[in-house]
Amino acid sequence: MKCIALAGFLAELTINNRRSVIIFDDPVSSLDNKWRRLFAGRIALEAQSRQVIVFTHDLSFFMLLKEAADNNITERPINRIGALSGYPKNSIPWNV
Repeated sequence: MKCIALAGFLAELTINNRRSVIIFDDPVSSLDNKWRRLFAGRIALEAQSRQVIVFTHDLSFFMLLKEAADNNITERPINRIGALSGYPKNSIPWNV
């Protein structure tokens, strides 16, 4: 179902001339590896003409995005401090 919804949304982007920001929250949680790679490529393509923000905890998808964008992305990890979350960091907290 998610694949169909994403396909419909991306098709609408193709015919829509607006260049507003796109925000995705964990967009590939139920997709297989083939569709994750294709979706990462499509996001990278959209990011050439508009700002695209992706929230994800999926490290393999993160790497697919970096690869599709030729490492031309700004990554901003969100950190938790105690019981509070939402603190941005300057670098990823692990060696991906």
